[in-house]
Amino acid sequence: MNILIVDDEEVLRDMTVDILGAIRDKHPSLPELHIHTAENGAIGAQKALDHEIDLVITDYMMPRMDGLRMAHALRKRGFTAIIVMVTSACFETSTQAAAVGIDQIHPKPLTYHLLEDIILWFRQKMLEVGSLGENGTEIINEIKVGDGDDEKTNVI
Repeated sequence: MNILIVDDEEVLRDMTVDILGAIRDKHPSLPELHIHTAENGAIGAQKALDHEIDLVITDYMMPRMDGLRMAHALRKRGFTAIIVMVTSACFETSTQAAAVGIDQIHPKPLTYHLLEDIILWFRQKMLEVGSLGENGTEIINEIKVGDGDDEKTNVI
């Protein structure tokens, strides 16, 4: 399962990676998690397209390109993977998020239990569409894990 975490705060990106590791440990039936990170929407959009991302978890407010603009840009390019936004913004943002194709929006902070709910919901969706086998493992031949540049990819 290829996951992209997009947030301008490095501490929050690292914390999310750590939480995902704990969730994977608690739920061994989850497929291996390949976690990519990006510090803004512009970099996130490029990584989403370059790395066959299955799930994007993004912040809203970021420099250079925010989460809404990133989601809109991805959807315009035919990106069909699930996009989840976590924000402290208001109801108006929820309406805008739905309009640009964001699948879920959640209030900050991103807690262990919220992230666990997102991952288990996403796994169920993958099972329903046949992207995962019955035992929860991915039905794919190869997983691309980085392209040798300086990007950080975590495999959990």
